[in-house]
Amino acid sequence: MTPPFSALFLLGPSGVGKSHLAAYLEREHGWLHLEIDQMGQDGIDLYDLRMEWDAFYLHKQPATLIETFKKRAHNRSGCVLTFPSMVIMDSEHIRCGLGSICIRYMDGPMSLCLLAFRQRERETGRNLADAHWAFYNRKIFRVLSHRAIRPHRVAAFTPDGCRRTPDDIWKQIATFCSSTSV
Repeated sequence: MTPPFSALFLLGPSGVGKSHLAAYLEREHGWLHLEIDQMGQDGIDLYDLRMEWDAFYLHKQPATLIETFKKRAHNRSGCVLTFPSMVIMDSEHIRCGLGSICIRYMDGPMSLCLLAFRQRERETGRNLADAHWAFYNRKIFRVLSHRAIRPHRVAAFTPDGCRRTPDDIWKQIATFCSSTSV
């Protein structure tokens, strides 16, 4: 499924599965994945997107960012960016990107996101503490409860606490973003 938008921004708490979904899109659908959430580095600078990013994020002007994504993803289905939990985009960011950038907040219960974070930290050997997770995720859960953001959320877990499949999440995102494209 190739949607009419050229970039997908995945936001949400650490442990919700943003990178997992992006890896699925890269592997199964041919998307370019840019992991903006880089430990100890600024992913925007790492991928040499500062000028284009600032035009979008600070001034709500997405044209140069969209063109850059199209060039970098030239023969791919699109470009997916995964962001640190502290990155927040408001309804104006969502509105100015319509038709080219789909912005989704992946959502999940705090307890399940924290468990997934702990598991990832053990597996990678990085072993960041719960205090690290709490510090960097305290704002995102408040943001996810805002009425203006609710329509842009996608559940990462089923009501019984199991992780949804990447395919299931992707179908929901693609359907919603395709129906709101200009």
